[in-house]
Amino acid sequence: MIQLTVKNLDHLGIIAAIVDELGIVDYINQQLGEKDTTKISVTHR
Repeated sequence: MIQLTVKNLDHLGIIAAIVDELGIVDYINQQLGEKDTTKISVTHR
């Protein structure tokens, strides 16, 4: 019988690289306008 080991390879690094490569953050900042007082928070469900 073959013994298998499963490891979780989180995808956040891949997503961050794609977001950076596509310039998504810059696009959003252009659309919203960058302000020093603007705060964006991320919540987890």
